[in-house]
Amino acid sequence: MTIPEPAVSRKGLLFGAGAAWTIGAVILLVRSYELLVPLRVHPVWPIGAAILVGLLKGRFVFARVARRNIERIKNTSPHKDKICLFAFQSVQSYLLVMTMIALGIALRYTGLAPMWLIVVYVAIAVALLLSSTLYFRAARQMPPVQR
Repeated sequence: MTIPEPAVSRKGLLFGAGAAWTIGAVILLVRSYELLVPLRVHPVWPIGAAILVGLLKGRFVFARVARRNIERIKNTSPHKDKICLFAFQSVQSYLLVMTMIALGIALRYTGLAPMWLIVVYVAIAVALLLSSTLYFRAARQMPPVQR
């Protein structure tokens, strides 16, 4: 007996990938807010710089990863209507994500000043949000499945 792979439509996979990146961004923004509230300050410059860095990282780094993932989704098993749920990223990308999560957790325990954590979290969140729009746009552009 073979175990069926969890398969979804390409459009669903693209939407799910965008949602996953958006959820990651929201988690980072919530963590940033939780760190910011006890500070009782208004760090306009650090957060402004984080947003700028996030926009640049999103445009030049994360967008490239998203485009590669989108192309992989579009080209994986073209003879099938549905593809594996986990195909939205390459194995290397999954390893990178796990490493980034581990580094984010480790960063919280380094004793780094909360303001620096906020800057890092906001920059990554902005980059994730910006590049997640590529997945949603690609999902909207996918033609409906012909039955």
